Amino acid sequence: MAGEHPERVRGLVLIGPLLEVDVEPGAEREAAARFTVDLGVHEGWGRYNAHSWRRNYRGFVAFFLSQVFTEPHSTMQIEDCVGWGLETDAEKLITAELPGISAARVRELSARAVSRTGDSWRPGRDRAARPRC
Repeated sequence: MAGEHPERVRGLVLIGPLLEVDVEPGAEREAAARFTVDLGVHEGWGRYNAHSWRRNYRGFVAFFLSQVFTEPHSTMQIEDCVGWGLETDAEKLITAELPGISAARVRELSARAVSRTGDSWRPGRDRAARPRC
């Protein structure tokens, strides 16, 4: 909506764990590639898995947001976002992950995005070229 009708949007906060835009492989990418395989793992990025979400959705949400908000004293942001994340459930989030949008559409939309720095889960390969907030 912000890209299509910027006059209707004051600002956006977007947290997207699976945007395939020239990212280097890492634990989070490996986990995402096995999203539908039951790994039986409930630690670290092994939580990024449909089966793990069904077993312990709250645990995944808390872990994921601890990776997004890595700055010191981010407790309140994590707590708020966990609460918002729990306003849905694992099945809805799983549905949102599959099948996904095309890589071309992701690139088109993300070209308009402002990226922040310091997220432990996002490799910094292309940060220098992006605006920062």
